[in-house]
Amino acid sequence: MDANSSSQSGTSAQICRKCKSKVVSALKCISCDNVYHLSCAKGVSYVKILDSKSLVCCDKVKMPPVVCEDSEFFEAMEQMSGPEKKVDIAVFNYIIKQKDEIIKELRDRVKTQSEMIDILIKSSNNLGGSTDCSLSSMDAFSSKIMNKNVSGVEARKVVNKSEPEIRNTIIYPNTNSCNEVDLNNSSDNGKNPSEKEVTGDTLKRRPKVSKLIIGSADIASSSGSSDLSSSDHDFVAVTRKKSSHIHITRVNPNVDVNKITDYIKFKLKSHEEVLKNKRLPDFKLIKLDSKFPELYSSFKLTIDFVYQNDILAASFWPKGVAVRKFFQSKSIHLQHNT
Repeated sequence: MDANSSSQSGTSAQICRKCKSKVVSALKCISCDNVYHLSCAKGVSYVKILDSKSLVCCDKVKMPPVVCEDSEFFEAMEQMSGPEKKVDIAVFNYIIKQKDEIIKELRDRVKTQSEMIDILIKSSNNLGGSTDCSLSSMDAFSSKIMNKNVSGVEARKVVNKSEPEIRNTIIYPNTNSCNEVDLNNSSDNGKNPSEKEVTGDTLKRRPKVSKLIIGSADIASSSGSSDLSSSDHDFVAVTRKKSSHIHITRVNPNVDVNKITDYIKFKLKSHEEVLKNKRLPDFKLIKLDSKFPELYSSFKLTIDFVYQNDILAASFWPKGVAVRKFFQSKSIHLQHNT
């Protein structure tokens, strides 16, 4: 009696292998004697029904043939073994030969990995800020290109550690220094300089700046020359005086421009520039449109820059008057000029 059948009081009852219930009219496997209900057998994928009383359910236990990775080695051992199935010395020769092949392959792999590690170390050192951006290193790089007779243009990014900005420099062969391409003056191949070329590097466009040349000849030292007339000695440089703009606010609304003008003249009488020139400076006082004209008045004072520090001093103005440099552009109402 097999494991799927049980005995009770001299009688045997068959048990369905799937549902574990008693079977009256069973289908029996022709190989392993397992029994199934007809409905259970139809629900099992690996069961094949042959007729009304038999089926096959043993295909599920059949294992695929084992494929050994070392089959070639085992076949060689079997061929080299003696008539008594004893391994001779040829097997050891085969093993030694295979060992040498494995060692050779591993050495090649180790060499390749070592080269990759060296490349990664060099790359990390370059990214770590060790790139030399000095002029001497760039000259050496340029001379290296000339020695190799490189054709075309070699682009190289020069990274300055102290500055976050990256400057793109173009190095031409057969030159002694690094030249930056000026897109404003570039007309190579008939291209429009304003058209940006799609490349991996972006060139820095410099603004057009006209050079200002300042004369340095001393006309006074040439006064003895007969070639210069008396009018030529008056040919000297004339500069514009620098002015300072002062904003005066929180002034009593009853105070007008004339009163403040008289006050400024009175305070500037003791200034060293006034005492030196023996005359008061020319200045311009303008009344501004205040936001709250019923509360206070505001004025704009334009005067020579020499008097700025004295006018911005707290001791120059009455108590409560606010004074600062004038930066705002306001709608102004002109009342008085001096």
